[in-house]
Amino acid sequence: SIYSGFFALIFNSNNLKILTIFWGLIGGIIGLIFPDLMPYSWPHIMYVNFFLTHFLVFWVSLFFLIVDKIKIKKENLKFLFIFVNVFLLITEIINLKFNLNYAYLSYSPVFTNLLNKLPAVIYFLLAAILYNFSIFLNFYIFKKLKLIEVN
Repeated sequence: SIYSGFFALIFNSNNLKILTIFWGLIGGIIGLIFPDLMPYSWPHIMYVNFFLTHFLVFWVSLFFLIVDKIKIKKENLKFLFIFVNVFLLITEIINLKFNLNYAYLSYSPVFTNLLNKLPAVIYFLLAAILYNFSIFLNFYIFKKLKLIEVN
């Protein structure tokens, strides 16, 4: 959502603004409530970086939602699903190549006793399903709270 927010501002792209809203509001809140500060001990620049970026994506998302008054259309949801799934595939390929866990696509930080027993492909598919489900969930929540107008 950092990059989508940046490019949304530069190109004034509604699709990227919506992507930023969907990832930034929920991701920003989750990141601030349940920080994953890696193995670094205080003081470390990663602490500042982590909280600053999650705080900023949350506020940029609110800016797009409240100030720009972004309206979501069905075509935007199609873009979200396509973008998110391409992102997940590319990210997991990079994760596997460099032994990373970006976006928690390689292994879970929670429920490790259960989820780390799953074969890697099954875990990735489960994570991808959750990412896709989050689009529906966010859309439903935003619609119920009347934070978005659906055309």
